[in-house]
Amino acid sequence: MSDRGLYKKVPLAKRVCSWIHCQEPIERNLIRSKDGRLWHYGCYNDARDTHYQCIECVATFDGTEVTFVEDNSSFGDDFRRQWKPQCPSCGANLRSLASQGGIEF
Repeated sequence: MSDRGLYKKVPLAKRVCSWIHCQEPIERNLIRSKDGRLWHYGCYNDARDTHYQCIECVATFDGTEVTFVEDNSSFGDDFRRQWKPQCPSCGANLRSLASQGGIEF
């Protein structure tokens, strides 16, 4: 739910979008999720449309429910930082359902 009071309460330096693909300061279109994290409105909708499935417990989550952990992957001689989704229930790695053709509700 959008909260105009957050613009005055939280300074711009601390108003950072929670979506892992954005991480930019939020100047407008601010929304707070149920767990208290701050998002751009568009990023929040993108996260809700992105679905993941746990490879261990087979539970399904959207992008607002998962946590991302830092992982260093090597591609030949080049080391790159990656963010991998992690299951909030059991801690195992998640796979994206977009590559599997999505899910139907």
